[in-house]
Amino acid sequence: MRMLKDPGLFIAPFVNDTPPLEHPEQGAREGAPFIADHIVRVTDRAFDDFAATTTDVARNRQILGLTE
Repeated sequence: MRMLKDPGLFIAPFVNDTPPLEHPEQGAREGAPFIADHIVRVTDRAFDDFAATTTDVARNRQILGLTE
């Protein structure tokens, strides 16, 4: 039988002020505010919303410097 060389590895989970395992509801209660604070707000429109627009050939030629 092998002996533990460092008993700290065994007792470390029991030294903290919180228990090593907590009830899932407690974890959810503590984690919910963190998650709510870090949710990224999404845009109201799709990223390719411009694709549904029409093209203005004359304006595009003007932007590219191709007008006569």
